[in-house]
Amino acid sequence: MIGAMSGSFMSGLLSDLYGFRPLFLLLAVTASLSLAMAPPSVRSTGGGSMATSEPPQPQRNAPPQRSMPLDGPLRYFLCGMALHSLGLNVLTSYVALYASVALGMDNVRVGTLISLWNLGLLFQILWGRFADRFGALLTISAHVVLSNVTWLLYPSSSGFHTASLAMLLFGLVGAMDMPARKTIAAQLSPPSSRGTAMGLVDFSTGIVASAGSVIGGLAWDYMGYYSPFLLGVVINLLATPFLFAVYRALSRGTDKAMGAKAPRRTRREQSTRLMQLDVVDPASYDHGVSLTRKGSRFSPILLD
Repeated sequence: MIGAMSGSFMSGLLSDLYGFRPLFLLLAVTASLSLAMAPPSVRSTGGGSMATSEPPQPQRNAPPQRSMPLDGPLRYFLCGMALHSLGLNVLTSYVALYASVALGMDNVRVGTLISLWNLGLLFQILWGRFADRFGALLTISAHVVLSNVTWLLYPSSSGFHTASLAMLLFGLVGAMDMPARKTIAAQLSPPSSRGTAMGLVDFSTGIVASAGSVIGGLAWDYMGYYSPFLLGVVINLLATPFLFAVYRALSRGTDKAMGAKAPRRTRREQSTRLMQLDVVDPASYDHGVSLTRKGSRFSPILLD
C-alpha cells in the first residue's frame, strides 16, 4: 500500500518533468528488480527448499462433506457484490481524468489525489477488526451505503483541497470492502469450499465489473463529466436489495432454528443480534448445528 501511494505521487511528478513514455520504461525496470529479489527470499527459507506440511489425513467414519451451495444467502451476496463492483468500475477509471479535465489540475496534483486514495485504504486492518467485533454483514452494508456518499462528494469538489478530502474519504470507505467481503464468503460456505467461494466471488465480480469502464466511457462522452459518478451510484443502489435479501435469508434461518418456543424479539433486537452474528459456522453444515455468538460465549442451535 505504501508502494502504491509513493508510485501514484511519483508518476504525476515524473510525467510533468519527462512525459508519459519514461513511466512505462520505469515500470519495466522496477518489475525486473522485483523478480531479481525473489530468489534470495526463496533461499532464505532454508537451502532453497520451501517447508512443506503433510496433507491432512481423512478422519475415519467422518460424514461426507457437502459441496458448496450456490443458492440462498451466498447467491444473493454474489449478485450484490457484482453490482457494487460494476458501479465502482464505472467511475474509477475517470477519477484522475476528472481532476485533470474538469478541475484543471496538473499531473502532480492528480498523482497526489490518487496517493490520498491509497492512504485511506491503509485502514483495512481497522475495518477488519470492526467486522470481527460488530459483524461482517454490517460492515459491508455500511460500505455500500457510504460509497454512494463519497462517489458523489468527489465530483462535487471545487478545488484541490476539497478533492483531497473527498479522495481520503473515498479510500477510507473503500477499505471497508475486502475484509468484510472475504469474511462473509468464508462464513457462507462449508470448510471444504471456502477457497472456491472466495474465488467465485472475485471471479463473478471481476467478470461483471469488466464492463464498467466501457459504460463509464460512454457516459463521459455523451452525458458529461459528472455522469460516470452518478451512474455508478445508481448501479450501486441496485446492490442494496441483494444485501437485504442476505439479511432476510439469515434471519429466517435463525428464527427457524430457534423454534416456536423462542421468545419474540423486537426488530431492533433482531437486527442487532444478526449484525453481531458470526453468520454460520461452516464446519457445522454436516452436523446440522449452527453457532451463534453473544458476547464471547457460543451456544449451539439445532438446524433442520
